[in-house]
Amino acid sequence: MKKFKDLTVGDKLWVNKKRLWSHKDGSSHEQDITWIVEVTALYDNRCEYKAVEVLDAKDVCPLYGNPIDMQGGCSHTLFERSPRSITVKAL
Repeated sequence: MKKFKDLTVGDKLWVNKKRLWSHKDGSSHEQDITWIVEVTALYDNRCEYKAVEVLDAKDVCPLYGNPIDMQGGCSHTLFERSPRSITVKAL
């Protein structure tokens, strides 16, 4: 598996994000989305990416929007140790 320092623009990453959200009716849900994303920009200590494929999406918050429209970024530290809420792996 590639390390952060070996990434190039165009590389693919596997990203999983989980977060809790509450519905206006008081019910609680855990949003769990897994994507394949493409690196769009690289900096010294972070990268930016955009979604190219949604592998799985459970309990998506209605305010979140369509998961395929996701764009984001992550710190290089997520490649070494991921918190429970987000996991990033280079493919």
